[in-house]
Amino acid sequence: MPLAPKTSRYYCGEVWSLGNVRTINRRTCVFYKFLDKQYVAGTAAGRLKFGRLRYYQLLEIVTGDQWIGDRKEGLAKTTVNATLRADDPNDAALIERAESAGLFRLEPGRKTQVTMKDVTLYNVVDCFVFCVSNGDLAILTTEMTAPERKKYAYDGCIHLVDPAEIAKRIWERGTVDGQPVSTNFEGVRFGPVTYEWKESEFTSAPVGKGDPFLKDAIYSPQREWRFVLFPRAAIPKDSVFVECESISDLLVPISLSLSTPTQAPSEFDGVSDGVILGEFTELWRCWDEAKEVAERDNFEHLRPNALRNGQLVDPRELEELLKPYYEALSKRDKDLNAWFDRALRGRMLKLYFEIRSRPCRGGGIERIDSAILMGAPAFILRNRFVSEPFSIPWESLNRGRRGYVAS
Repeated sequence: MPLAPKTSRYYCGEVWSLGNVRTINRRTCVFYKFLDKQYVAGTAAGRLKFGRLRYYQLLEIVTGDQWIGDRKEGLAKTTVNATLRADDPNDAALIERAESAGLFRLEPGRKTQVTMKDVTLYNVVDCFVFCVSNGDLAILTTEMTAPERKKYAYDGCIHLVDPAEIAKRIWERGTVDGQPVSTNFEGVRFGPVTYEWKESEFTSAPVGKGDPFLKDAIYSPQREWRFVLFPRAAIPKDSVFVECESISDLLVPISLSLSTPTQAPSEFDGVSDGVILGEFTELWRCWDEAKEVAERDNFEHLRPNALRNGQLVDPRELEELLKPYYEALSKRDKDLNAWFDRALRGRMLKLYFEIRSRPCRGGGIERIDSAILMGAPAFILRNRFVSEPFSIPWESLNRGRRGYVAS
């Protein structure tokens, strides 16, 4: 993704800053990083954890968390309901809009048309972020340490003395996995988050572009600013660590005088990889019976019509004959996916989210993450690309039946 033009008065090399960071009023505009106390020392020494946006998207989808997790992170959504004709001058502007967005291309003047009905376009920016908060320390502390945040009720804090200088040093002196930041990243950008995420409609606005500095209004109490790293190519990790000892003088730990919150144990603490993979496999075995019941419910009444007096029907009647079968097929798939969403999706995503964080998993995680983020139906998630990364024999997902109840 190309970065925005360097319109700020401050940039160095490939460092962007949104707003004139150099001339902010430091008495009223100061920056803090809230985090668990156990990570304060390492962060203050110049080891910064940048999280990938798609991880935070998955976090809300899987856990329902809407404080750290955000399924809309870096995502723009555009809905399309339009019929465009290449020979209609009135459609020229929209055709150009579609072409610039990479949707399709229509040759002007030809008698060609494209119809898009109930189409949803997602444009996502892939990047890594290190988030800080801006504002009054007392107010921010109340929000960021509130007990209702549970797992994310932080008890540690660091004051960032000069964010612009931090961004500059990260770019010039920072490393990721022993390599200079510039080796694998196009640039580092620092700026405020705007809380006005919204969807667009194709006929009234250009196709939206993903933006890591736009979030939903429900997150506004965080008063967030971000350092953003844009990778030159996809980096299939949930996070990367930037090592930059030279910024340690700009990171000052602050004591919040808080008691350390008691963290509830995870339901998977002490549970072996084998047990989790076993439950994951067992849940998929429900699918065979589900499919059998759905097919019976939707196709049984059609089977007598396949033959007429022992002979195949006249080919001229084939289209009319197949119509109810296509309708039944669509109904079957809807029934199956409704059952999967109701009975299996939530638990399976939790198991998957746990498995993907463990050494037992292999490659291919990016494909599964993408399918989940796009709300893929069950038949996609049950494909081979789910079994192979976790070394689950494909055949084991096709044995056994239990648990399906028709709606």
